[in-house]
Amino acid sequence: MEERFRDDLKTLVYEAESELLEIRDISDGSIVLNDRTLELPQPRTFGDLDGVQTFVNKVHGYAPVTRAWTPPGPPPKVAPRSIDEHTHYKRRYNVIAVPLDMSTISPVDELDILHEMAHFFNRESDDQRHGTNFIQCYAHLLGTVLHPTWKHLFVHALDQRGVSLS
Repeated sequence: MEERFRDDLKTLVYEAESELLEIRDISDGSIVLNDRTLELPQPRTFGDLDGVQTFVNKVHGYAPVTRAWTPPGPPPKVAPRSIDEHTHYKRRYNVIAVPLDMSTISPVDELDILHEMAHFFNRESDDQRHGTNFIQCYAHLLGTVLHPTWKHLFVHALDQRGVSLS
C-alpha cells in the first residue's frame, strides 16, 4: 500500500498564493486596501537560470533573512526542470528546478523562487511541507525580500481561509 503524506495546509497556501498572483497581474505598483493606497512593487521576472541562481544566492546570504531563518546548508543550486511544470524545490538534492522554458506556464518570478526558498529554510517533515513553519518563513521572505505589503496580502489571504500566523 502506498503511503500518502498529509500536507494539510497545502491547498490553502496555494489558494492564498493564487490570490497574490491575481493581484500581481493587475497591479500597477500600488494597491488600495481599506481606503489606503499601499506601495506594491512588482516582483522581478527571470529570463534565465543564471538570474534565478543569483537571486537564490542573494536571498541565502541576506542578513534580515538569515537572522530569522538559519540556512541549513549552502544555497540551493538552480537547474532546469525537464518537464514544463511549475518551479519545484528538491530537498534531497538541494536543487530548485525551474521549467526549461520559463515562460511556459507563467514567467518565473520572485514570488515563485521565494516559495521554493521557504522550502529550503523550512525543515518541517514531509507530511507538512506547507505547514506553519513554511507559512511563517514564506511570509517573512515576502516581507523582507520583496515588500511588507506582499507579506500583508499573503497573511490576509490565509486569514480569510482560517489560517492564522499567531
